[in-house]
Amino acid sequence: MFEESATYPTEDSCCPAQRCPCVHKGGTRRTSYSRLKLQSFSHVSFVVKNLEASRRFYCELLGFSELVRPGALKERCNGCWLFNYNIGLHLLEGEPPKRTSEIRPEADHFSFQTEDIAGIERELKALGVHYISDEIEHEGVRIGQLFFHDPDRNMIEICNCDTAPMRFLEEAENCSVHNPSLSQTETWQNVA
Repeated sequence: MFEESATYPTEDSCCPAQRCPCVHKGGTRRTSYSRLKLQSFSHVSFVVKNLEASRRFYCELLGFSELVRPGALKERCNGCWLFNYNIGLHLLEGEPPKRTSEIRPEADHFSFQTEDIAGIERELKALGVHYISDEIEHEGVRIGQLFFHDPDRNMIEICNCDTAPMRFLEEAENCSVHNPSLSQTETWQNVA
């Protein structure tokens, strides 16, 4: 939890004034952070209008399985915990933020990896899922992308991004990456 600040950030601050982690107590702006000791990415959480519709979408279309949700959380709100692809997805029933119906790849989204982008596109068409496709080139490799919405208009991408070479901009100490299709030395490199 952040400390309560006696003074608030100036207008050029990056965060809301109440609890900005970028400003130290006393009003001086933070210029760097100490790296937190994290182990892995745990989960993404979404507020959804219709829990059952969202559960079916993520389980039936995207292959998630439901986990047992802690009883204490059941008392707070209706929801479910889903898991697959080494990531958790927590759905909480409520009033989701308003989102546009337009599918825009540059908007907030989360992405799933596939080796068969054409096969996924055929399946989306057969199911009547509205989507847009895009293809970009990165260091001589073509990356296929499909974008569509869940029932609450959260943007989802399915891509073959792991086929492209990826290099860190600077030395990345203790950075854990996993790409089962390619060796780490082939695809994940530090740029010196």
